[in-house]
Amino acid sequence: MMTIIQGVFIVRPKGLMAAKQTGRDLVEQLETEIFESSRPEKGMLISSGIIGDKATLYREVGEKKIPLCSMNNTGNMIWELCDGNHRLKDISRIIVERCQVTENSARRDILVFLSGLKKIGAITL
Repeated sequence: MMTIIQGVFIVRPKGLMAAKQTGRDLVEQLETEIFESSRPEKGMLISSGIIGDKATLYREVGEKKIPLCSMNNTGNMIWELCDGNHRLKDISRIIVERCQVTENSARRDILVFLSGLKKIGAITL
């Protein structure tokens, strides 16, 4: 049960949990739609380097390189495809072909990965 009093929502505890979940679902749906229509591109001050079997992303601050995250080979493949030319469906198709995973699994994992890269400022949409 929800009531509006002078522009303020008052929600009973059970309704509050449902409203929070609905809000999270809506945000997730909107973020997915944004990723679906965008062509992710590497941030201008972001570089990468490979040591052994791990790739690391760095933020360049003056002469310094600050490590942002490390990723495996699949993550590095996705990172390399963030060139402003590939949409989510293109990246997903390539990962499915190269890694022999299902399309649903690849798409879900790529969305999570790209979302993480966006949050740390490594890519723009």
